[in-house]
Amino acid sequence: MKYTLNISILLILAIFILMNINNSDQNIINKEAKFGPRDHGSLFFYQKNLFLMGGAYKDNFIYQDYWFSENKGKTWKLIYGHDDQKNNNLKKKQSSKYPSGMARVISFKGKIYAVDNHIWKLDDGYNWKKIQEINRVHSADTHLLEINERLFAIDTYLNTIFQIDTDKKEIKKIDSFFNKNTGSVGFSFDEKIFISGGEINKIWYSKDGNKWNRFYTNSVNSLNNPFMNRLWPCLVKDDNGSLFLFGGYNHISRENMGDLWFTKDMKEWKLLSNKLIPLHAPMCVYDQHNHEIIVAGGKGFKKNNDKAHYSNLVFSIKIKKILNRNLN
Repeated sequence: MKYTLNISILLILAIFILMNINNSDQNIINKEAKFGPRDHGSLFFYQKNLFLMGGAYKDNFIYQDYWFSENKGKTWKLIYGHDDQKNNNLKKKQSSKYPSGMARVISFKGKIYAVDNHIWKLDDGYNWKKIQEINRVHSADTHLLEINERLFAIDTYLNTIFQIDTDKKEIKKIDSFFNKNTGSVGFSFDEKIFISGGEINKIWYSKDGNKWNRFYTNSVNSLNNPFMNRLWPCLVKDDNGSLFLFGGYNHISRENMGDLWFTKDMKEWKLLSNKLIPLHAPMCVYDQHNHEIIVAGGKGFKKNNDKAHYSNLVFSIKIKKILNRNLN
């Protein structure tokens, strides 16, 4: 009887430890942040403060607001715009004084830029300056990235690529071969441009946006290729150049994904966790000081149910802790 009791206690303790390991992979920062529920916005750091801009709520409402947090997402203050989608006209025209609610943001040459129908430059963290006009981009599927000190804006929905010279204020449009591909992810790695995932399930790379080649991981099946059937995931790069892919929407099984993948070379991908909060189209940024991914907002689906719920949750994914457990 005593032996059976001890086994039961050990089993309960083991389950408790495993549950806490999984739960400790992420940390809830704010269950319901002051900014409204949304997806497809922009999240970035500027001088140690965290900023959030724009995003979408349902199909016909675009936020045009700008928030900042001095404590990495615990509390938020509104810089401009509205903070409640229920009290605003869904068809309200966006102001030309600020970047649109679907503008993409990037840190480039030590400065912050946003791109929508124009190129914007952030002067002091709070004020945006319009510096150049650009042909329209479909911002939800536009990716901003830097290759060899060159800035690229790639729209995989409208099949357009722009190379932007922010110093000379010159824009070069590059002819694209892409088929329309929504939900993809664009990023730079090893001095190359990569376009991956989305509806097409292929990975392409280029050194300059002109000539493109197929890229193959060491596995062609979905078990070891995290881009298969995945729309609107979050991808960040750490200080060592390693890539982390989180979440997204599987358009075959029609469910959100709560997994985290890791690679150092794009060839071999390792699944680090599948117990994270399942979201797609969240706003994500890498926190270099704490070696974490900070996640805000996003959209969820219940399996086999197209009714979406939008989030204003803020949480962090503990990269350092997860890597130590998986790789050591």
